[in-house]
Amino acid sequence: MRFAETVVLRPGERSRFAEGWSLVLLSQAGPGEGFGAYQESGIVIPCTLNGAPVNYTAMMFLNDELPITAGREIWGFPKRWGEPEMKVEKDTLTGTLNYTGQRVAMGTMVYKHDTACDTPQDCAKKLAKTAVNLKIIPCVTGKPRIAELVSFAMTDITVKGFWRGPARLHLVPHVNAPVADLPVRRVIEGQHIIADLTLPYGRVARDYLA
Repeated sequence: MRFAETVVLRPGERSRFAEGWSLVLLSQAGPGEGFGAYQESGIVIPCTLNGAPVNYTAMMFLNDELPITAGREIWGFPKRWGEPEMKVEKDTLTGTLNYTGQRVAMGTMVYKHDTACDTPQDCAKKLAKTAVNLKIIPCVTGKPRIAELVSFAMTDITVKGFWRGPARLHLVPHVNAPVADLPVRRVIEGQHIIADLTLPYGRVARDYLA
């Protein structure tokens, strides 16, 4: 599965997590192998696992049922239905997320402001960081059948563009799309990434039922 374009907004909320940031992702995937074209948004929290830096996926919203189902059942992504959209409006890259017809998030960024990396290889290293998901699947008895922390890292990365620049983020409280529950004090920057990459199968980092 190959992803085409991503905007990363870095709110500067200090916390006990590894880097002190949370990342708001607004992505446009495909067309590519596997799930085709769709859009997604989510919140990723940098933290540590056994002393190593990783990204923890807190929530994700997509507009396509197939990658929602596969993402939850295979990799443990916390995916659910939403209506994300990313597009260029004149000199502004704009990403939005609607849930049941209500706007819950909007991020804007200056379009292709400054190059974020000196070489494509440096950019690829940033995209290859290990990510972790909490995968929980219940049994028919109501008890957990699977409770795992799974990890994975993107492969086959070809960076086509990587920019950074001033950005703004607006989050709206919503009971079923709680993207605003993690408070944001200020936005550090926006990052605009265009790349081909593959999401491989992962591994079980921790089995909580073993």
